Amino acid sequence: MSTLRRPYTSSPELPTCGLIELFLNRVIEFPEKLAVIDGNIMLTYRQLLERVKQFAFILRNFREIMLEEPIAILTSKGLDHIISQMAIIFCGGTCLPLDPTWSDEQLKRRQSDTGFKIVIADQQNIHRPSAATKILIFYEDLDKVKDYQGLSHIPTSSKSRSHILFSSGTTGVPKGIQVAVHGIHRLNFWFQFKPSDRIAHVNNVVFDACIQDIWCPLISGGTVINIPKELMLDPFKFAEAIKTYRITWVLLTNALFNAIAIACPTAFETVDIVVAAGDAPNTSVMKLVLERGPPGRLLNGYGPSECSILSSTYDVTLEDATLGTMSIGRPLLDGDYHVLDENLRPVAGTDVGELYISGPGLSPGYLNRPDLNEKSFLNLRNLTHGGPLRVYKTGDLVRRREGSDLLEYVGRRDNQIKLSGHRIELEVIEAFLAGTGLVSAAAVIKIQPREVESPAFLQAYVVLNPPANLDSLAKKVREKYPENLVPRLTPIDRFPLTPNGKTDRKALEALCLESIEQARLKIKGNFDISYKNLLTVDKLKFIWSEILLVPPEEIKPTDKFFSLGGSSINIASLVSEIYKKFNFNISVRDVYEHQTLQRMSRYIESGFCPKTAAANSKDVRNYMINDPKLADELVPLPGPISNWRCTEEGDVLLTGATGFLGAFFLQALIELPEIQTIRCLVRAKDSNDGQLRIRKNLQKYHISIADSLMTSKLTVLSGDLAEPLLGLTPGVYEEVARSCATVFHLGAHVNYIQPYTLHRPANIAGTLNILRFAVTGRKKTVHYSSSIGAYGAPDPTASVKNLAEYLPEDEPLDAFINGLVYDLGYSQSQFATEQLVWRAIQRGLPISIYRPGFILGHSKTGYGNPDDFFGRVAIACIKMGFYPLLPKQRKEFIPVDQVVKQLLHISSNDKNIGRAYNLVTLRNSESVELNDTFEMLSRCVGVKLKGLPYQKWLQELSKPQNSNGVLKPLIPMLQEKVYGGLTRWELYENMAFYETTNTRRAISDSDDPQGCLPLDESLLKLYAIRWLQQETEICDPAIRSGHTHAKKNNPPKDPHSKASRSKAEPKVKLGQGQPLDFRRAASEPHV
Repeated sequence: MSTLRRPYTSSPELPTCGLIELFLNRVIEFPEKLAVIDGNIMLTYRQLLERVKQFAFILRNFREIMLEEPIAILTSKGLDHIISQMAIIFCGGTCLPLDPTWSDEQLKRRQSDTGFKIVIADQQNIHRPSAATKILIFYEDLDKVKDYQGLSHIPTSSKSRSHILFSSGTTGVPKGIQVAVHGIHRLNFWFQFKPSDRIAHVNNVVFDACIQDIWCPLISGGTVINIPKELMLDPFKFAEAIKTYRITWVLLTNALFNAIAIACPTAFETVDIVVAAGDAPNTSVMKLVLERGPPGRLLNGYGPSECSILSSTYDVTLEDATLGTMSIGRPLLDGDYHVLDENLRPVAGTDVGELYISGPGLSPGYLNRPDLNEKSFLNLRNLTHGGPLRVYKTGDLVRRREGSDLLEYVGRRDNQIKLSGHRIELEVIEAFLAGTGLVSAAAVIKIQPREVESPAFLQAYVVLNPPANLDSLAKKVREKYPENLVPRLTPIDRFPLTPNGKTDRKALEALCLESIEQARLKIKGNFDISYKNLLTVDKLKFIWSEILLVPPEEIKPTDKFFSLGGSSINIASLVSEIYKKFNFNISVRDVYEHQTLQRMSRYIESGFCPKTAAANSKDVRNYMINDPKLADELVPLPGPISNWRCTEEGDVLLTGATGFLGAFFLQALIELPEIQTIRCLVRAKDSNDGQLRIRKNLQKYHISIADSLMTSKLTVLSGDLAEPLLGLTPGVYEEVARSCATVFHLGAHVNYIQPYTLHRPANIAGTLNILRFAVTGRKKTVHYSSSIGAYGAPDPTASVKNLAEYLPEDEPLDAFINGLVYDLGYSQSQFATEQLVWRAIQRGLPISIYRPGFILGHSKTGYGNPDDFFGRVAIACIKMGFYPLLPKQRKEFIPVDQVVKQLLHISSNDKNIGRAYNLVTLRNSESVELNDTFEMLSRCVGVKLKGLPYQKWLQELSKPQNSNGVLKPLIPMLQEKVYGGLTRWELYENMAFYETTNTRRAISDSDDPQGCLPLDESLLKLYAIRWLQQETEICDPAIRSGHTHAKKNNPPKDPHSKASRSKAEPKVKLGQGQPLDFRRAASEPHV
């Protein structure tokens, strides 16, 4: 079959009214629900309607708007643009979005093509030249409009034209694509948008996807959240915005998706649906996201603008991404796909053919272009038994998958390609280059570098006419095309030819890829960014070279990032790399303000001058001192403390259930017969989504909990630690506060790279919100999980003889702030959070603090956190054959099941309230130093590991053969020198021991009073097996990674038992004193 049918056998009943009618219905249903969020401005549906009416009044007061009259909008993305679109539709007109970045000449051509008489402009664009009448849109002035209340809308239908969309003009003469309302209804029905949805508005105003960003949520009762451009181009800020605004749905171009995902693979993990469209998908990046931080659904979107934004979607699986193949999916409702040959006959089997699309989702056609309509919108008689069928000729080549009815995208029939969401005809750019008179010949090709981190770009090879030069040609090109579509220019003496005498484009592509590879080798051979004497400007040149794929010797101090081929897409990579290499936060705005290599390097250096560094250190110290004072508002509740484990109680609030420790703690808690209800606070759109996140997390760590227990005991609260009332409704918050007898607060934000300020919302504000909850309703205990990292490194400003020998359990941590100023942002936040908790204890709140050591995997199964820091270090050391010599340092390793066991036992006795407990090895003699740990690892894996001084070990780690390993994301953190020429890790020399008096006393009546299991060779060998097996699961753009997808087997038994040595791991011997064949272990299937 060459026709791919829609999944609906009959057409569903879609609305017959226009867009504004559906919006008005939502206003009646949800008048006080948030409709739009744009920065600090939040409008309810009622308020938004008022603003729309006010601006519609201005439009109508100017003159009567004819039905479907094109009204141009020249504004930036945001609230002004949204109100403009809605007011135009309210008045019965057609929206014609224009891009403010277009040149005056491009805007003039749009007016000539459409004949628009009115253009709405914001303050930044009101002065742009135009023959049309300009009307200013300024949100803050709309309140001045009076007498608008009685204004009524102009009725429209689903057959009405709502929009005219133009491309950037790179496809020759601009084509105005008309969009009918029916196509938007169809998209809305397909995705089943709901009032609970929060849609990220990320797309450019002239992209067809912008219509979905704005209208689908507003006709469904959802919320539109405008994401500023500077956030979209900074992966970490974008990820933070996604979580802060609790985005549930986002559609973005593949280019933007790739840039964000490569730098921050977990950016989309809290989103329900992510649609990546606009370009051919990068399966490697999709694989990275699915392994590291998968959203609820990741969709590959396909659809020309001529088919109403999207014509099909495909749910991407890890198997698809791993195989490197991607389907474009099945057609949306009311649409069919037809694969035809050059004679418009259906192709056979899996043969390649051109895709034609039919159905009511098609555009009415191009505006005022009957010639193009005749070529692109055809009426074919051979596809149905009835009359002629109207189809759109896509120009895309596809083929059917073997044994499936799914289609795969192959390429373009002509030389038209897509880049950054723009459709581009390469011949048009070539004609422009030739038309400048500066070149005698030009060939433009799209280049996709082999490296997953590098976005595609346009490469133009030109034969210059003497005495022309590239600078003059580049100036003309930049005046003509948008920034991200300017091709890189390379002179060539003559073009390679095919046997038929045509330009050999494949040879040019190979030439370009080879030059990229040579530049890459030259970069790696000439620069070592870890070299301490390398100037900032040279380090930055190295970064530019890697991102732009330009040899470093060709980059001059006065060169601009964008002049060398930089684009708005790879700004994201630049921001990310500068942070990794310099530990310096540069914003997108900073990149634009400091475009030259020289200015950008000086700006970065300004962050390293002593005064600036001291100021930054002082700011962090002030935060760490002042944030704990927030607890002074808390007033304890009167009355006795209830026993949360008695049968009359058994109601527990748990945070962090989707984390590592939280998963194992939930398993132990839910199996206690006296526990009746466990309320898990989870960042999710609803309880069902939260349940799914918890179950996925349990599966990640190979934890099995009976469905009967999950159903009967587990209650998911969809909320957020950092939000007031924990993100819950007042009613739910009060009900939970009255019911819960205790809180186990295990949730925290953990990131080795991000600074204190980014940990502050979840860790400090989140814990404060938990304590506020504790003094609401009934009196309840709080069990707060901190870590020994809250002590930080020894004070580097003190002499060794003055350093403490033991770190106390029951004292606030004020004395340790000097060392923490130089520590990780996470450790700093742990210090401040614990100080806040101590102040609450001093005010009378019933709280206990638990400080686990470095938590490793389960002592019986070995399964732990795939992102485990020490596991990464161990793997890297095994592969290199070297480990860092770190004298007088320990990690205080403790199995996760031991932490859970001690936490449950200590928290069960109310006499233990008000104290802190260091959950580490109770006997100092069993606490293993790091150097001894590495030697033990060497014996376990049967590989001789040589200890090197830390800086020499870093040099080995930074060598090309090692730098792409599992530690790659952490190398900048490991290299950064923070005090006296020492890195953070080196500052931990001369560590004190952790006092365990409270812990000893509290577990003395337990069934295991000896405390946690010491790290011996048998246990380390088990962990080594898991680390080696999980090596490919650790997320890094250059590393194969993933969740466990092996067949289910029985979990291994206790490695310390004879049964486990004979059955649990039949191919990996665990006998005492026998080395582990680590190569064999790494290739073993998951158990």
